[in-house]
Amino acid sequence: TGKRCCAWLSGIRSAAVRHFVKSVLCLCCPVSVFHVDLSNTSNMNPSTQTSQTEPDPDAIKMFVGQIPRNMDENDLRKLFEDYGPVYQLNILRDKNTGQSKGCCFVTFYTRKAALDAQNALHNVKTLPMMHHPIQMKPADSEKRNGEHQNEERKLFVGMLCKKLNENDVRMMFAPFGTIED
Repeated sequence: TGKRCCAWLSGIRSAAVRHFVKSVLCLCCPVSVFHVDLSNTSNMNPSTQTSQTEPDPDAIKMFVGQIPRNMDENDLRKLFEDYGPVYQLNILRDKNTGQSKGCCFVTFYTRKAALDAQNALHNVKTLPMMHHPIQMKPADSEKRNGEHQNEERKLFVGMLCKKLNENDVRMMFAPFGTIED
């Protein structure tokens, strides 16, 4: 049920409904906190508004890393809406403290918007207070039209100590299975 409630909460579009939803902690998904800033709903960019209620069938859920921990959903939505309307945005948070983990998932209504954002941001834009550029990649190899696209078995690992070399990382993960590349 966590995905349904989170999708419902982040999918709130109506200003009248947003008026009543200022801050909600999703009890089903302890990493998701939704906050709506009501101060600038009148300033919303009309080009980012959409009458769609669901994303296109080929939309991509993107993982975004290297996000300042002090940025909230509204800040990130403003950043991403430069590339197209955002369907869903979830900042990953520590389940005990509620503190941002410095990354999020974003789903645009269209695949084109997601790819435009990736091309403009991934390894290009460094946000204030960050030392490395944004990392923006598809979140997973999702099913498309009932088929798997190239099914990758890659795992992104970030925030490693700079003193580690490739062999150190291989040794760290060796107990969990064969490392291909």
